[in-house]
Amino acid sequence: MELSKIEVFLEKYFDGDSNEEEELALRNYFAQENIAKHLIQYQALFGYFAEAKQIKNKKEFMLKSAEHPKKNRAFLLSIAATLIVGLGVVIFMYTSYQPENESDLGTYNDPKVALEETQKALTLLSKHVNTGYESVQYIGEYEVTKNKIFNVN
Repeated sequence: MELSKIEVFLEKYFDGDSNEEEELALRNYFAQENIAKHLIQYQALFGYFAEAKQIKNKKEFMLKSAEHPKKNRAFLLSIAATLIVGLGVVIFMYTSYQPENESDLGTYNDPKVALEETQKALTLLSKHVNTGYESVQYIGEYEVTKNKIFNVN
């Protein structure tokens, strides 16, 4: 091959503008023994590329996708544990639930018991109403005091 073409290809190669055909021509040129003296310095570079292509790595590599089953297994185990706990809670709630007599809607057959229960309920209601009434009295006192301070008629 012409020496001028090789020099042009080298310039393009080092500028990063060369194509595959030009790089192949350079590799072939530097693979022969007859090289121009001023280009001998590049022979090691292109000779290295030829040797590097032939080197094979004997070590096997595991892909990252092969490591995922361990993560998937842990994820699946956590889901299974959650389902087991949830199932246990549902079974516990179902077995411990004892429905009351559904026909009993708070009615009493004995009028005396009904009167006593009604009185208890009304007493409890009256205590809460009285507590609320006392709170309203405090608000009334506050209003009177406020009117005295600000001289409001």
